[in-house]
Amino acid sequence: MHNLKLGMIVLLLVGIAGKTMADEVDVKRSEKSQQAGFCHYDPGQGGWERINRMTEEILSTQDPSYVILSPHYGMGASFGSDTTSRNILFEGRISHRFHVFGLSCLSKLSRDHLEGFLSFNPKIILRMYRGTSVPVKTPSYMPDFTWFFWRPDWSRGSNRWFVSARIGHHSNGQSGPFMRAGSVNTEDGNFSTNYWRFGMHNFRHEQTLDWSWELAFTSHFGSSNGFFSRERGLEGQYEKQKFSLGLKAGGSDVAAGWVRAINAALNIDYISKGKDYVVKPVQRASFADRWNLSAELMVRPYFFEDMQLFAKYDFGYDYYNIHFQERINRVMLGIAGVIGGR
Repeated sequence: MHNLKLGMIVLLLVGIAGKTMADEVDVKRSEKSQQAGFCHYDPGQGGWERINRMTEEILSTQDPSYVILSPHYGMGASFGSDTTSRNILFEGRISHRFHVFGLSCLSKLSRDHLEGFLSFNPKIILRMYRGTSVPVKTPSYMPDFTWFFWRPDWSRGSNRWFVSARIGHHSNGQSGPFMRAGSVNTEDGNFSTNYWRFGMHNFRHEQTLDWSWELAFTSHFGSSNGFFSRERGLEGQYEKQKFSLGLKAGGSDVAAGWVRAINAALNIDYISKGKDYVVKPVQRASFADRWNLSAELMVRPYFFEDMQLFAKYDFGYDYYNIHFQERINRVMLGIAGVIGGR
């Protein structure tokens, strides 16, 4: 029964990863439909084609859905400081960025020649753990609304610049006490926070590959109750502000033989405020405790249509909601969805 349950969930995630990301950048729309209704912005000759192309390129840089198996199955490796992988069977991320509407259709923005779009991602990360009934414990619910916008004169040729503003939420859907028996309650303890994230991005298509980078600042907020609540127990030991640097490179032009496309990503976070303690009030955080690193490699064989082989390395502290005090230092392998044919 446990194996059947595991297999059904894996198949479900595989289907979601392949299907949703295959349609990720299906945002083409005609000039006639753009100008219908409330949208009266005139971007000039070739303007709608430029906006559509920019929208597709931005969405192609977003994170894919994936399913990765634990080193427990021999799919990857766990290193000395890792305290999480030994109890995990697999991890899945469901990530689909929906294009809501174009900001170019808003009259005030269009007068300033500001183009862009609003998007929504109902992102969820879940893990299945080893143990009785192989439970899926406290998934991370991470929905966000993100505005991407740019001016036409910011880009030259294949070199695109744009900025983003995001409001997001991160919680685990639990209502138990944050602390239990003197430690963080990872079974059913409440985890909830909200954040703003502002980013500057660059996307460039070279002769042999596409590459992009982003520099972002994140600030968490929330009260002890209400719609935008933040768990009070997070104060002093969970990030309040952080800076992030993200790099991505790859595409189909670097592929050869049986490989259709290769893509790689690197993300580095530095927590500038909020993490005063690793375990409050016992263990104070050092400078090294403020850094997190993640690297991803995606290889798409010719015999895969809507998915690709996926490898993920994480170092630092766990990103899985209330498990934030646990160290991770591991490689996990699996499959991921394809975004925009890349």
